[in-house]
Amino acid sequence: MPGWQIDPLSSIVCTMGRRILIADDEGINRLFVKTVLMRNGWEVTDAENGQEVLDLVKREHFDIILMDIKMPVMNGLEAMREIRELRENGHTSASVPILGLTAYSDELSRREIEESGMNGIIAKPVDEKALIRQIESYLS
Repeated sequence: MPGWQIDPLSSIVCTMGRRILIADDEGINRLFVKTVLMRNGWEVTDAENGQEVLDLVKREHFDIILMDIKMPVMNGLEAMREIRELRENGHTSASVPILGLTAYSDELSRREIEESGMNGIIAKPVDEKALIRQIESYLS
């Protein structure tokens, strides 16, 4: 089928042409996730902080956002709240699913992220197969 690809490493069927925004202040983390996503046929844009994410969401459409929680300038939770406010003001691309990337696995941190309005959490270090499965669950 045109537009479909099977990744031989994960054996997961992925649609091509979906746009994903990845935000992380650590360049190596962005590079890893971006490489995994691009290898699965997705178009990926990256940002270093929440303010860059907010600026990009105002100008472009994304199918999903993967956002680190702890970043300089504007953290992931602040950026997510700003994006949700855009939605309340009629900005259509602001309803995009947002998944929080975090190395903080304690119960209090996870609860704070879940209660913030993020659609889900991806634990760091990122597991490639789990990342693809979680993204697919939001894009299918």
